[in-house]
Amino acid sequence: MGELKRVLGLPAVLLITINSIIGSGMFFLPGIAALYSGPSSIIAWVILAVIAVYTSMCFGELVSMFPTAGGIYEFSKQAYGRFTSFIIGWMAWLVGNITTAMLVVGAIQYLLPIAGVEVTIAKITISIFWVIAFNAMAYRGMKTSSFMLITFSLITLFLITVLIMTAFLNLNPANYTPFFIHETMWDNLSYIFLTIFFISETFFGLESVTFLSEETKNPQKVLPKALIIATVVIAVLTILLVTLSLGAVNYMEFSMSSAPFALLAKQSFGTTASDLITLGTYLVIMGAAAGWVVTGPRLILALTRDKLFIPKFNAIHKEYGTPHRAIIFQASVTILFVIIAFFGDGYKTLLSMLIPMVLVMMSFAILAVTILRIKKPGIQRAFKAPFAKSGPILVVILHV
Repeated sequence: MGELKRVLGLPAVLLITINSIIGSGMFFLPGIAALYSGPSSIIAWVILAVIAVYTSMCFGELVSMFPTAGGIYEFSKQAYGRFTSFIIGWMAWLVGNITTAMLVVGAIQYLLPIAGVEVTIAKITISIFWVIAFNAMAYRGMKTSSFMLITFSLITLFLITVLIMTAFLNLNPANYTPFFIHETMWDNLSYIFLTIFFISETFFGLESVTFLSEETKNPQKVLPKALIIATVVIAVLTILLVTLSLGAVNYMEFSMSSAPFALLAKQSFGTTASDLITLGTYLVIMGAAAGWVVTGPRLILALTRDKLFIPKFNAIHKEYGTPHRAIIFQASVTILFVIIAFFGDGYKTLLSMLIPMVLVMMSFAILAVTILRIKKPGIQRAFKAPFAKSGPILVVILHV
């Protein structure tokens, strides 16, 4: 059957993790957050960042114990047993494919916000092309895939840096006033926590990196470091970007824009800069989609090993060292979701399916840290999350 090849070191996994987490959330959700809480939405971003960093620590502990291609499926199997892990495993795979389809479709709708039958056909064609292209890269091996994901990650970091500098150069402290936009402090606090719910998607995606365990060198130590460092980097960049942007653009204008950072660029440098930011955002979103494409087939491989799927999908390509049959199957399913997303309320239907599944999946995974501390205290842990018996429970309560 062959084995996956360990070709990824810490720098590569770190950049892949950054690419996997940063999707559309960082570029669209700050406007939604400002709509609900105004400048005080900064507080919501700080709270969410703390939760995200702690979540990365939980995943760091889990992957240090079970560095296999199963990732979140394997964690659930060890903590809850075969039946629950079967549900969580397939749920995680569905989440990945729905997310990929929504990112690809959302990106093209953002880049070409025009309607019409011929335009829709063109959008579907372009979206399917990208799905096939990303899966073809994944098919060719992890070295090819990692080069693609690292390139997208560098584009992302460059774009965010440019936006932070642009916002800083146009900072106007008057835009932070009033900081709290609702009448009472209780109302402001309520809206801040509501804002956290709406922006929580920003830090989803780190769980997919655990599927690369069997292609990572020394995964017990490398993956926890990559997960935590990447999440901290993204948290810092997000807080900086949101804080400076709300100081550069009035929160009401910021919140009413469908592309708030393109608005920032347009106010600062004109239409050309806005168009470049729009293009850059499109590439960032596509990079996040590519991340799911690369990691997803590893989960199918793990499920197949445990006889939870068709045995033939357990095959590893002799030359490329990839789960090639799982990749082909995944590409077919993702294309189906892409087509669904373009018709009727397909996009909204997929979104309504996605959020509950992600929250359930993440809650079970995080809670596994506490359960395994009690159930399997003797297992070697290269990394231990702090407050492991109470912290995960608090995070799950916040998810609910």
